[in-house]
Amino acid sequence: MISTVKKMEEKNKTSDRIRLIFNLFLFGLILFTWISMSLSARGERLQSSGFWNVKYFTVLSNLFEAMACILFVVSVPVRRLRVFAETVKYTATVCLMVTFTVVLVFLGPAFGYAGLYSGTLMFMHLIVPLVSFAEFIFFCRPYHRFTVTLFPVLAVFLYGAFYLANILVNGVGEMPAPNDFYGFTAWGMGFGIVIYASICLATWGMSVAFRSLNLMIAKKTNRDRSEK
Repeated sequence: MISTVKKMEEKNKTSDRIRLIFNLFLFGLILFTWISMSLSARGERLQSSGFWNVKYFTVLSNLFEAMACILFVVSVPVRRLRVFAETVKYTATVCLMVTFTVVLVFLGPAFGYAGLYSGTLMFMHLIVPLVSFAEFIFFCRPYHRFTVTLFPVLAVFLYGAFYLANILVNGVGEMPAPNDFYGFTAWGMGFGIVIYASICLATWGMSVAFRSLNLMIAKKTNRDRSEK
């Protein structure tokens, strides 16, 4: 029994070391990409010059992930922060995969994949989400209760509420700086609401699926399943 516990502790420590590398890498990559985008973007579609790019869910989800990475790094020596850090990391990872999925399924066909997977956008739309997803699924210990699956939905809902409210108050706007930069209300506000409701539902589905996959892999690899 003691030997089993020691093996589990050693495996957890190894996993933490690997995750430290992942998280420091992701933090540096996101920060570099965001600053590069902010200094070089020329107000093209789905990009804004300067630091006004924080209006995009893509940028916000990446910055959220960067914050979650640092919080995880701090939680390794400060164990009392661990469950909170893992919850934030889980929420940020799902939000990143929402970005990945929306670009792949909706924005790519609408605006063209070439522009959305080039330059700094390639990192924010593709590389960061996939690396974050891999780190969560294969190395994160499953602290997450089922109720936590609602947190990413709340993040997406709040963004969508502000997005649609801004359009209602200020109108759709015109290029090169439209308020409906994703084009979700191109067929009317009602259609835009349906799209965001669908995204919220899909977010919850992804959230549940990712948690289940994390639990399944953790069980197969004998990762610690403690929620404390």
